Amino acid sequence: MKFSLASTLLAAVAAVSAAPSKQLDDRSTPAELTFRFHAAAAQYDLSFPADGQFHETGNTELNVNLIDTPGINAMSQCEFKTNGAMALAPTLDTSGNPQVAVGPPQPIIAVKCWGSCVPIYGDCFINGVPQGACCSGYCAANKCRPFQVSVSY
Repeated sequence: MKFSLASTLLAAVAAVSAAPSKQLDDRSTPAELTFRFHAAAAQYDLSFPADGQFHETGNTELNVNLIDTPGINAMSQCEFKTNGAMALAPTLDTSGNPQVAVGPPQPIIAVKCWGSCVPIYGDCFINGVPQGACCSGYCAANKCRPFQVSVSY
């Protein structure tokens, strides 16, 4: 009896640990991001993976002053390459979506991002374990909450 119970438990543990976790598989694939770069009256989009590698923008003539950065906390998880010194500041558009202000306006040569973030109303903590930074918002009561909430009167 002991042998059959022990072997059954061992087989069950082996089967569970051999099956790859879907959550781990999903996290191993970098998130695909699309940023919109604003330069006065012109703008352009750049789609790239958040794989920690620099991706050239291909637009070295436009002086970018604002970047739409949905899907990631760009201030802590991205790096922007320029030819000059710059200051970055987090901001929000009128709908509460994240943006990065660039000062002084200048061409963005390349961008790289890494990691992943938790979407709005996703779990930023599970059983006390942090799950990542909130993409666009802040963590409260274990959930990512939006910075701005629309209120109708």
